[in-house]
Amino acid sequence: MNEEISLKLSKSDVEDITLMLEYNVATDFKDVAYFKFCGKYYGLFEMYCKNPDCFCTESRIELVEFRDGKTTDKVIIFTYDFKRRQITEIETELPPKLERELAYDEYFNKLLELRQAKVKYTFADHLLKGYKDKLQKGKIELKQMLSEQKINRNSPCTCGSGRKYKNCCGK
Repeated sequence: MNEEISLKLSKSDVEDITLMLEYNVATDFKDVAYFKFCGKYYGLFEMYCKNPDCFCTESRIELVEFRDGKTTDKVIIFTYDFKRRQITEIETELPPKLERELAYDEYFNKLLELRQAKVKYTFADHLLKGYKDKLQKGKIELKQMLSEQKINRNSPCTCGSGRKYKNCCGK
């Protein structure tokens, strides 16, 4: 896994806090992981909750079967809790013993945990940058409004104390 790959969040990804984020789409499919389960090779495509305040440990998993370097029509879809190491919801038929193989695969579970942390961190960072931009824009607008107002000695003080300007900040 290349640690240099960063998530590319669209405006809709950032604005909607309720949706899950598809990891491979956010990395332009540059970080697809491959695993061997039940004797077959699969590409891992997963979605994570991106809400930084949520402590869930589930991800929606799609395992796409690869044969001779090409994808097949065989896709296994389920929801997996990587902390409890168990499948919580099944959308397609699972191969026998898949859940046991997932639970014992340390690399698979650690990868899911790291990718979820990356999604949450990146999303929180985007939110923080957005709030900083809005705050900075608000400060600039407030300064412009205050500079456009003529302050009279007997006007209320701009600091909001309620006193006259001449008796407060105008000294």
